[in-house]
Amino acid sequence: MPDQYGAFESSVEAGPYTTTPLLVATEGSDLRVSSSRKSITAATTVGLVFVAAAAITGVAVVVRGGVQPTSVPTTGFDWRDPAVAYTDDSVGDDGVTSATFGVSKCTWATSNTTKTLAWLLQHFDSYSSYDSCTNNTCGCGSTQGRVQLESDSFGIHTVNTAESHCTDTKVLSVEDVEAQFNKKMFSDGKGHFSQFDSFMDYNLGLWFAGDLDNLAKQFDKWGTKYFVLSWNASFDFGTQFYSLITYIPETQVVFEFMGNKTNATGYIREEVVHRTKEQRLSDTNIGTALEYSNRLNSSIVQPVKVSRATSNLTRDMEMYHSLSATKVMHQVTPSESMSMAAFSWPFDNIEIQFWKRPDSQTLGEFTVLEYETKLKKVHNTCLKSEFCGFDEWFDNHYAYDGFTYLDEAYEVIKKMGHKFFIWKLDKNATVAGDDAPIEQIYSMYFVDGTGYAVQLDGMMMNKTYVAGAPMYNSTLCGDGSC
Repeated sequence: MPDQYGAFESSVEAGPYTTTPLLVATEGSDLRVSSSRKSITAATTVGLVFVAAAAITGVAVVVRGGVQPTSVPTTGFDWRDPAVAYTDDSVGDDGVTSATFGVSKCTWATSNTTKTLAWLLQHFDSYSSYDSCTNNTCGCGSTQGRVQLESDSFGIHTVNTAESHCTDTKVLSVEDVEAQFNKKMFSDGKGHFSQFDSFMDYNLGLWFAGDLDNLAKQFDKWGTKYFVLSWNASFDFGTQFYSLITYIPETQVVFEFMGNKTNATGYIREEVVHRTKEQRLSDTNIGTALEYSNRLNSSIVQPVKVSRATSNLTRDMEMYHSLSATKVMHQVTPSESMSMAAFSWPFDNIEIQFWKRPDSQTLGEFTVLEYETKLKKVHNTCLKSEFCGFDEWFDNHYAYDGFTYLDEAYEVIKKMGHKFFIWKLDKNATVAGDDAPIEQIYSMYFVDGTGYAVQLDGMMMNKTYVAGAPMYNSTLCGDGSC
């Protein structure tokens, strides 16, 4: 077995997925996102958003109050196990609604949101986002496929804004990117998930608290393909960890389910497991996930990371250090062929990962660097100012709701020369401190070094920074004030 990070080994050559078990969820289990992520309570006031300032200046919690919507029945498996007693963490000890903060959603640009919505509702215990457009069809030709996970409302969103936002399909279209991802995921050309590709690093990672073999069994029923990794942690947890990487076909949406429980006899057998020296999650967040899953003793999922491939790890590390994120993991192969770093935002335990690999670890000539370059070229073409030119590739983003004021982040991002856009949110997204007057909240989207975006929500102390900010249009029409 190889000694370095980044090496993948299987006891036999990976076979066709007609015989190799696929990634799936468990029969009789509950794949609900855990409420172990940081949460605070807020008065149940419909339509309002509150911010409770933290003790440290510049950090706060964005809390969305209101009665949670009734779940939309899914066509998939009934996740809840009748043999397990469950408690509802969504109501605090004082009887008012509890809401999560920190990294709150992950979004992808998608050409077929009807397909992605059906897949998400089948594979997750979730409901269609209550604030989506009617029938998921918005103005100007936009469509949505957006779900919220039942237990803490973490958002998994797919949107198609090709007709409503600026783009440059001669440089890069969503359909072209989806075709590239599909070719890389099914690299044998026969629809089999047979080998690792660096584009698998573009994923949303979730911790699965139950037996991963049961997860594989359920996805096998649905014909959902996956790739299995086994790995260890630098801290001696005394256990083997596994990652099951899966994908919504003909999209760029990738998920990585991680855990430490499998009977390794039914579906996740030795001959289909690819051994790697890479650690796929930081010690800190492994510890948090293990503590929660051991306490709950049930088959739930919880978001634990947002992962991205990168062509320049130094660039990304400098960016996140400048924004006061905390580095929680850094690993490099002895030959330096693979390197990665992970960061967490203040008061949050979902980590942001960046993985750098050689071009040889992806299929074809469409490399991570080429993808980054084309994404940024479209941004440069469309974005005329921070208030004009919001383009469709901003839809590749995650959101962090953790700052009271965005002034410092604004100044850092502008100084480093990163493209960004600011939306002014409507009155239903107004915020206030404990005793403060109601104040306007903004969404600032910035493009990091990978070409993907990050959405930061909060107030702005220096009003000159946002004097021309356009009002966000929930129908997804328009590119701002141009």
